[in-house]
Amino acid sequence: MDYKIEHFPEKNSFEIHIDNLTAYVDYERKEDLLDITHTIVPKDLEGRGLGSLLVKAAFQYAMENGLKRRASCSFAALWLKDIPNLMVVACIRMIFPIIHVRYPENQRAELVLYSLCLKGEK
Repeated sequence: MDYKIEHFPEKNSFEIHIDNLTAYVDYERKEDLLDITHTIVPKDLEGRGLGSLLVKAAFQYAMENGLKRRASCSFAALWLKDIPNLMVVACIRMIFPIIHVRYPENQRAELVLYSLCLKGEK
C-alpha cells in the first residue's frame, strides 16, 4: 500500500496521516546536519512499515540536500544498520541519476561509489 508522506520543514517533521492518526519522524537541522530525534507510530498503525518509510524519507531528503545524516533516535539508528544497501543505492542515484544500480549484482561498484559519496563526511 502506498502512503502519502508529508514534509513539514517548519515543524522539522515528516508525517503520514491515516484515519485521524499521525505517524511521524522529528528531526533537528543544524547547518549541514539532519539528525532524526524521534520516530513515533501510534499502536493502531504499527506493523505497516510506516516508521521505516518515514526514516527513509528523512534520510533521502538529507542526501538530496547535501546534509550529513545522524540518528539519535534508536529506531532510526537500527534502520540505518539494517538497511545500508538502500542508502548506498540512494547515494549512487544522487550522484549518477541516469545509472540504475542493482543490488547485489553490482555490490563491488556500489561500495566503491559509496565511499566516494561519503568522502569528506564525518
